[in-house]
Amino acid sequence: MMNANAITALADYNNYCNGVVLNVAAQLSEAEFSNTPSPSRESIKILLRHLLVVEAAYTARCRGDPFSFDSASHETFAEIQRFGMQTANDLKRLVAALTEDDLAREVQAPFGDQSLHFPLWQMLLHTFMHSARHRGELSIILSQLGHPLPIQDLIVQFTEASGQTWHFERT
Repeated sequence: MMNANAITALADYNNYCNGVVLNVAAQLSEAEFSNTPSPSRESIKILLRHLLVVEAAYTARCRGDPFSFDSASHETFAEIQRFGMQTANDLKRLVAALTEDDLAREVQAPFGDQSLHFPLWQMLLHTFMHSARHRGELSIILSQLGHPLPIQDLIVQFTEASGQTWHFERT
């Protein structure tokens, strides 16, 4: 089982990476944002919205709250960006309040007609890995459009947080 410190570090890194993606996506034209396909979705917009909706849904499930999403209310980049900031804040609040006992608590996760149960730490870990997968897709697409993602590796954040200096190029 992962402990609360590990979950907090992963949540902070996840939120940082999503912020970088949103900042880079803000540089795209409307046509690039809405019409450039990804390997898994019809457009960057739909992929980015999917990434954030899944995070919001799993965060709500981990809190024990219902989740609903109206895609019509999150059509523009500005609306998606606000939703991303809200999702990051919700995740940060959830993680900040977690105890070791909370991490072991079972969370119900509906998948289609099935309702599966997982420890909360596994749901959060899945959330972070799901987002990382889609950020990888976005990294490739955005780089091809001339907008590479300047995401620093987690080890760089650990190095700087511990008061050490990272002496290598940040790529």
